Amino acid sequence: MTEVLRPLTLGEILDRTMQLYRRNFPLFAGTSSLPTVVLLVFAVSAGVLFGILSAGARLGLQTKAVAMVLLAIMVGVLIALGIAATVFTQAGVTDAAVGVIRGRKKKIREALASVRPYFWRYFGLMLLQMLIVAGIPGAALAAIFMPLRLFGKSGRIDPGFAAAILFLAVAAAMVAAAILAVRIVMAMAVSVAEDRAAVASLRRAIHLSKGTRGRIFVMFLVVWALTAALMMIAYVPMVVVFAIAGIAGQGNAHSAAVLIVAECFYLIFYFAIQMIVPPVYLIALVLFYYDQRIRKEGYDIEWMMQQAGLAVPEAAALQDHATPSSMPLPPPATVKEL
Repeated sequence: MTEVLRPLTLGEILDRTMQLYRRNFPLFAGTSSLPTVVLLVFAVSAGVLFGILSAGARLGLQTKAVAMVLLAIMVGVLIALGIAATVFTQAGVTDAAVGVIRGRKKKIREALASVRPYFWRYFGLMLLQMLIVAGIPGAALAAIFMPLRLFGKSGRIDPGFAAAILFLAVAAAMVAAAILAVRIVMAMAVSVAEDRAAVASLRRAIHLSKGTRGRIFVMFLVVWALTAALMMIAYVPMVVVFAIAGIAGQGNAHSAAVLIVAECFYLIFYFAIQMIVPPVYLIALVLFYYDQRIRKEGYDIEWMMQQAGLAVPEAAALQDHATPSSMPLPPPATVKEL
């Protein structure tokens, strides 16, 4: 079913996000499960190798060296797979959300397959976002930290004063990172919906985010609070189990078994949260993208004309992937037409 496009308040965007997620849960949760599976494989594999390494005395030097090499290779491969899976998930869920809103619901395989031809574009976009959000404030923080450290070692500055300056610098860096993030966070939605390159998507996202950055920030606070609440639900029972096992004192083997089972349940719950939470903010960002296009460019009128069959399909497709500044101007009217 095609979604009705109109300007939405923050509450309506959050409500529409949960409606879309609930109606299409297998699609979104399935598309976002790829990095979770990779992380699970990494955790299990690394745990097995660390268990081998912990044997210590029972292993010869050569066996331990082989295990260390295998561990290093596995960590490198799984980090690469984790990055690739994250790209597929971010772009795949975004593509699935765009399709649902436009009335062209996809299957999980189709959503992930749509990412493959543009993998390096999406990877470059995510890398640029990371460099902007973390690199700029990080570089500024390093420029402040290094002189403070040098002056502190030489005794030219009071340690308490240096600590206060460093605390304020860290707080300012976090605020700067948040400001930068809300300016460019819609870039993936722009790139997927409009088929734009990474740099062009960042510029377009900065333009579209004007006037709604505060709402985007509040949306992320809501998602963070939801994630924290879910993690607490899993963490509190595990702490209770740990306390009971420690008080019972029924032998080291029994207590260790109880703690291992509790931690396994916690890890399963953690991975489940990592699978089901990311689609929430990705769907919301797609809704913010269309909301801003409606407010700034009248996209709802264009969309209604397309749905009514008043636009040529080829022209409509071009309009979906273009901004007013990039659309070709109509030819000048002739005297006869006037």
